[in-house]
Amino acid sequence: AHRHKELLEMHEQLAAKSALAWMGMAGSTWAHSVTTKAVVIKENAQALRSLVAVACSLEGMEEKLKRIEDQAEEIQGIPITVPLSTEEGVTLVGVNALLRERIPRVCRQRAEDVQIEWCLSSPDVATVKISPEWLRRALDILVDNAIEAMIKCPVKVLTVSSEVKGGTVEISIADTGRGIPEQDRAKLFREPVPSEKGTGMGLLLALTIVEAYGGDIRLETTGPLGTTMVISLPLE
Repeated sequence: AHRHKELLEMHEQLAAKSALAWMGMAGSTWAHSVTTKAVVIKENAQALRSLVAVACSLEGMEEKLKRIEDQAEEIQGIPITVPLSTEEGVTLVGVNALLRERIPRVCRQRAEDVQIEWCLSSPDVATVKISPEWLRRALDILVDNAIEAMIKCPVKVLTVSSEVKGGTVEISIADTGRGIPEQDRAKLFREPVPSEKGTGMGLLLALTIVEAYGGDIRLETTGPLGTTMVISLPLE
């Protein structure tokens, strides 16, 4: 009975520490997303000033304003709840439908010259049980990294794939960027890998989100011809 009481007390302590850790992770995710979108908002605001200065057409101005409005909506939609498989809001999500909805939006906001190629082999009825808001955050991070890797490349192609393998569905994000430097590969998913435009926390956040729903993220390939990241989630 004494041992049982000790175990109950330990369980309560672990639950409290886990909740505190998740609060910190949610805060870090929020800060990471807000920082990225704030940069885009500033860039579009500067572009608008340039358009006004040269008396550009209203059509060009309207496009920039729409991108700013999209970013404001994105900031409002950033989740602040803890990503847990039992949280309110977890539902069945169609993988292909979410990819078709999310990927073009992120590319449109970050880089208009990126070409998207689709290779969705999984059936449209394939679903995963997850919070769609948190899955969007994980996808945003991978797509943001891919776009950043292609900024200075002459060819900018983002290939998005989905495939069912056994009891899982795999989502692949492949770019034609410069690849991940060899000295940074061992750090992936273990510690932050800072870049010119970020703190390097992105992949750690994405992995934590996906793991909360029983999934995983891995580096499939990387090199001078590009990088492929794969999200694996249990098929519902």
